[in-house]
Amino acid sequence: MSHNMAMISSLCNKGILLDEGIITKNGPMEKVMDAYLNAGQEAVGQIVFSKNFPGDNEAILRCARIVNKDGVPITSACINEDIFIEMKYELFRNDMRVYPNYHVYDQFGQLVFVTSDSKLDPKSMLKRKCGTYVSRCCIPANTLNSSTYHVLFALTSVNPLHVHFAEKDLLYVTINDPIEGVLTRPEGYSGPIPGVVRPLLEWTLSGPIKEG
Repeated sequence: MSHNMAMISSLCNKGILLDEGIITKNGPMEKVMDAYLNAGQEAVGQIVFSKNFPGDNEAILRCARIVNKDGVPITSACINEDIFIEMKYELFRNDMRVYPNYHVYDQFGQLVFVTSDSKLDPKSMLKRKCGTYVSRCCIPANTLNSSTYHVLFALTSVNPLHVHFAEKDLLYVTINDPIEGVLTRPEGYSGPIPGVVRPLLEWTLSGPIKEG
C-alpha cells in the first residue's frame, strides 16, 4: 500500500483503490491512479471548455492538454519519452502582446519551473492578430524525475503586465521509471534517485592519468 504514484506505476501493472476500507476501483494501474488523483473520476489528459471559459474580455482558454509525441492525451509517460503541454486560446483584439506560459508543480506543490514561448516569439509579434491560437511546448525525455506533476496554464500580457487567465492544477502527468533500460539510472541499481529533475547530461572522461 502506498501513495507514491510514480513508484507504484513503475512496479505494478494492476492495482486497487481503497476508500475507508472499501474497494472503489480496481484494474490497470494507470486507470486506478487516475481515479485516485481525480477524486474517483478517470482523467483523460485534456480539458475542453464549452462554457464558463477561463479568461477575460480580451482572451480566454478553450482547451488544455498534455499529450505524447503522437498527439494523444496522456496522464502518464515513461521517463525516457518526450511529453508535450498544449493549450488553445482565443484573443479578442489585435496588437496584444501575450505570452502563453506553463507552471509545473511537483506532488508537494513546489514550483519546479515556469516556461513560456519567449524564445519562439521574444517580442510577441506572432500573435498580434485576434483569433484562435494553439501553443505547445515539449518537455524532453529524461528531464523530470519519476513523480506526479501538476500544470498551471496561463496567458499573460506585458506592457502593462496583465494575467488573462491562470488555471492551476487543470491537468497532471505521472512520470514512470521502468527501472530497466533507463539511461539516467546506473545499470544494476533499482533504488530511488532523489531530486525533482533527472536530466541526461553530457559527461566526459579522462584517464587513467599517470601522476608525476
